Amino acid sequence: MSEPFRETIDADGVCTITLDRPERLNALTFGIYRALADRFAALRSEPRVHAVVIAGAGRAFCSGGDVRDIIGNLIDMPPAEVLAFTRLTGELIVNMRRLEKPVVAAVHGMAAGAGAVIALASDLRVFGSEGKIAFLFTRVGLTGADMGAGYLLPRLVGHARAAELLLLGDTLDAAAAERAGLALVHCKFFNLAAAPGWWLNGRVLKRGEPPEGQIRLYDRLVPAFRLIDRFTGPPFGASLIAAAEPLSAGRNAADAG
Repeated sequence: MSEPFRETIDADGVCTITLDRPERLNALTFGIYRALADRFAALRSEPRVHAVVIAGAGRAFCSGGDVRDIIGNLIDMPPAEVLAFTRLTGELIVNMRRLEKPVVAAVHGMAAGAGAVIALASDLRVFGSEGKIAFLFTRVGLTGADMGAGYLLPRLVGHARAAELLLLGDTLDAAAAERAGLALVHCKFFNLAAAPGWWLNGRVLKRGEPPEGQIRLYDRLVPAFRLIDRFTGPPFGASLIAAAEPLSAGRNAADAG
């Protein structure tokens, strides 16, 4: 298998992670979930990196879990393995939220299912003019709260709008995502993946060293956001695991019956 993603770190410390399966619309596999979860954990102690951009190669951001590699295999998995996979998907989102550095999703084309939650877990979302987002779990027979979407989405768009998006699985284009508060901005860039890095350098990283006695914005702001996460709801990682346990228990009961 080829590398699950490409990564570059520029001179300003912006790490760009590009999902690199354009022929599958950057669909996620078991291996890609594991690699991304591990990489976001490692970035916490990477001194060269001050911010992260996540993007997709080709014509989509990420189409979610690969139907062939994941969905088909889950049907035949024993409950313990299904639970382990559920925990892995949650681990990726938890590691993104624990990273005390800004994370920006460069969304062009479709961000669907797990891809939508990866964008949701980012601090900022920059949409290209062709960008779309859909929490379509219920349309494929899954719970609408997968991967912490039920925790994160209401915090961005409010309970009523989140319920609509999670229960109905509707697709939002870039303009609708901006109106809903999901997209920071939508714009047309020839190289969208480079756009958030440019924006970060100019607006967040503030090229060059800060004036004496000051620190860069993200040095305190992003850790403060993470602290707010801990005190305005249940512990995020624990809530993901708690959501997964009844699913496994229910499947065990069904198998026994």
